[in-house]
Formats: sequence, C-alpha cells, structure tokens
Amino acid sequence: MTAANAQRGRTARTNGAATEGWVHGLLEAHRVGGQVAWWAQTGPVTRYVGKGAALRIVAVSPGACDVVGALADGRVLVVEIKHGSRVWRSRAEAGARRDPVVADAQRARLDATARCGGAAYLAVDLSGHRALIPWASVPWSADGSLDADKLIVLSYDKRKLSLG
Repeated sequence: MTAANAQRGRTARTNGAATEGWVHGLLEAHRVGGQVAWWAQTGPVTRYVGKGAALRIVAVSPGACDVVGALADGRVLVVEIKHGSRVWRSRAEAGARRDPVVADAQRARLDATARCGGAAYLAVDLSGHRALIPWASVPWSADGSLDADKLIVLSYDKRKLSLG
C-alpha cells in the first residue's frame, strides 16, 4: 500500500466517523425528545483471521444497515449511513466506480422496513451536504446515483426529512 492510499483510507475513516457521529447525535436528540424509543449501531458479523502480526478482522456476513431501533410509537427504525461525493443505489448501477453503494442486503432491509410501515432512512453526507431521507423518497437520478445537488433541493422542504 502506498502512502497516498494509506492517507486516503485514514481520511475516509475520519469522514465516515464524522457522518456516523452526526446521525447518532440526531437519533439521540430524538430519543431524548421522545420520538425514538431506542437505537443501536450495528455492523457485519466479523471474525479474527491469522496470527501474530498477520492477525486481522474480516467480515463473514453481509453488513446489515448501520442503525436499528424503534420509534416511540412502536415502529421499527432502520438507517443506512453513506458518505462521499455520490452514492449509488446498487453495485450494478455503480459499475467500477469507487463511490459508496447501498448493498443488496441493506436495500432489502430498507425496502422491507418501509413496506411494513416501519421508518427506513438513508442518511447521507455528500460533499458536505447532509440529509436524513425517508428510504421511499430518496431522489435517485435516472442512472441510480444520488449526489449533493439533489440534497440541496431537498433541504428546502424540511418536512420530507423528519423522523416519523
């Protein structure tokens, strides 16, 4: 790995942690305010592989959505968090691009939650523009992508971005 690649990885982790912190702050504020009963950060099932200096952690199952919980009215809450300059609805639409993608298992969980009356959200930080968007209302472009320009339009109607 080159020094430049290592630096890009560190920057991506830092930005990802900041985006997760923003979402966690929103959820905690809604919990304190009484709209969210509980929430928890989730991740893929992992295992340790190797020994000594070669010891590493690897994912052994598809990652679930980043946050699960319940709203105060009893509905399930599911949130997938993405950050970058653009996010893609599927790997097929993203092709060889390195932008974040909503994985098949994540899309299936969000679809099922929304279909059953739960609260399913895509939380995004795209080029510094943040939004918590109801999954059924994500303004995907015709090519299956979402970028900051779409978020700027959404920000004018905050009612579309509230929990519930």
